[in-house]
Amino acid sequence: MRWVAIFGVAGVVVACSSSGTEAEAPASTVAAVASSTTTSMSPVAPSTSVQPDSAPVDPLAGVDALLLPAELPDGWETASIVVFPRFDRRAAEVASLVAWREGTDFDAGGVSITVGRFAEPTELVPSQIFEFVESSPLEVDGLAEVAQVARDGSFVSLVGRLDERTQVELFGDVPAEVLAMLAAGVVVDETTEDLAVVLEVEGWSSTPARLDGSHYHVGLTGPGGAFEVFVNTGAVREALYVGGTELTERLIGTRGEGYRRVQRIESEGLEFPFIEWWVPGAALETGDRLDVEMVVAILDSFTEVPASEWDERLATVSVSALDPGPPSGSEGPEPVPDTEVEQLDAVVLERIMAAVESEVGRSFGADIEVSIVDGAVLRASVPDGTFVAESTWEVLTALGLVDADDDRASAEAVRIDQLRGVCCPVTVIDTGDAAFTEIVVAHELTHLLDAEIVAPGVAMPELVDPVRALLEGNAHRVAFAYADVLAAEGASVPDPPAVFPPGVDPRLPPAVRELLEFPYDEGLAFARELVELGGTDAIDAAFASPPLSSAQVLNLDAYLAGEAAEVVPPPEVTDGDPGASGTLGAFVLRLLLAEELPGDEADELSLAWAGDAYRLSDGPSGACIDLRLSLENETAAGEVADAIDARAEFVERSGRQVDARLCSR
Repeated sequence: MRWVAIFGVAGVVVACSSSGTEAEAPASTVAAVASSTTTSMSPVAPSTSVQPDSAPVDPLAGVDALLLPAELPDGWETASIVVFPRFDRRAAEVASLVAWREGTDFDAGGVSITVGRFAEPTELVPSQIFEFVESSPLEVDGLAEVAQVARDGSFVSLVGRLDERTQVELFGDVPAEVLAMLAAGVVVDETTEDLAVVLEVEGWSSTPARLDGSHYHVGLTGPGGAFEVFVNTGAVREALYVGGTELTERLIGTRGEGYRRVQRIESEGLEFPFIEWWVPGAALETGDRLDVEMVVAILDSFTEVPASEWDERLATVSVSALDPGPPSGSEGPEPVPDTEVEQLDAVVLERIMAAVESEVGRSFGADIEVSIVDGAVLRASVPDGTFVAESTWEVLTALGLVDADDDRASAEAVRIDQLRGVCCPVTVIDTGDAAFTEIVVAHELTHLLDAEIVAPGVAMPELVDPVRALLEGNAHRVAFAYADVLAAEGASVPDPPAVFPPGVDPRLPPAVRELLEFPYDEGLAFARELVELGGTDAIDAAFASPPLSSAQVLNLDAYLAGEAAEVVPPPEVTDGDPGASGTLGAFVLRLLLAEELPGDEADELSLAWAGDAYRLSDGPSGACIDLRLSLENETAAGEVADAIDARAEFVERSGRQVDARLCSR
């Protein structure tokens, strides 16, 4: 049985409040980003693509101190800078501390303390750090409740509530009793306008873990490959030492220091290495697929660049901003009115939760409710552009994948018509079929669990979101398994509905349909391959280090090998005024090739994608796009050039690189 039911979008948790709906969100750090859930507190942007129309005029305006490498090895250069919002989007305000025993070295370990203040009274937000298990209750002075305590190896974590809007989370390699003592000593400084916390515990010292400013990542390219450095301005050195040195190697430079950390799945021999580094004024993070000594030398050379020199240093660098979305309280999805909501029967919900926990391998840590609403009510809460953004439509038009007589709003309406549920909180429509509704609930409950552990990150700004593919793919995997359980128990399981109704809806161009189906179809295949390889541990590891590109979703070997995309500078505009720039990615290249090649040939050739960059412009007849593609080898580059030649104004190939210009038809 193959279910391809269309459900709501999912992603990095913003907050699990008592009301709210969902929309896509921009990427957030480490490895990737998710499309997301949103709540009435903090609406987010409808796309992870670069949104030049809504991004700041100066995308670096929010960065107080820009740090760039002062010296690079021969042949290496800074190719791009992408600016994005702060890491933690769950709360309206966040303050972080690092604490340690006085008189000890940081290498002995420490405790991380994070306090989040929400815009309105909110249910406790589960931790995203560990898989939680219920423990004996702890009484902590100053906390209204201690919801969760967990141990993961040497780590212990605790989450509790300071008041109805504020919660505190601590984790470190200390006994649970010590963590409880520290939690009791966390005090919110009421004398400051912004959220600020201090630790008042004798024998312990603390320092702010990071400032809450903008962050950015620097793309570097050279003869050895390409990699990105994530820069967190304002972070302090002590933040690197939380958790001791287990599974790490300490690295020392001339002006900085850090660790090489390795996340491992021991049973499968898989590992995901990365380097955390500190130079005065910033914490840096990057993978270490390249020579470690070279990477350390580059990280060690990061130096603050005075604002007066920014323009000169960035003259040849592509600089863009990930749209942070509208601020809290501005336009966003409206919550479903309480009068329109019914709660799923508790017995039914308990049965579905047990099945989801068994399939996922993780447990729900708090009371869960599932709201059942009328489909029209839920769909009316979804803002225009949630599924088919204006920027995406413009790129597809320039590529000739969308015709002039196609209408974006109509395509958006088709997708919204197929909405079955959202998360978080979990809200689904009454489908009129009990079994089908339960399957939708299983899908959304999986999102609720996965949102707790997915790592915040910045994904490559492609037209499709690789992290959303992981999220939707795993939710589909669990929902399909639940459908099989119902069928085995004798339930009348309905025929699997297509993502879109049978037949070709004239309002929906085929390429748009393929983009919308990508996270469900390709994500499902990706999630199933992971489970086949390493069980649910492999899925959990993928959430900790999500795929960076659609190429990694399409090719599991590329993901496991950590094959990063090459950083490709955007091409010059051949004609007209330059517009937005971004990345198509391997999946959109597949759609473009499929216009000229048989499907299997297009699929195979698209896997040779190594990186790309585009820039839009207005041509005499409409939207145009200048495209620069990097392929794995010259043979693939020649085949790609030949395939798109008939639809391009010009195509030029040089080695592994293909430059082309295409315009709307």
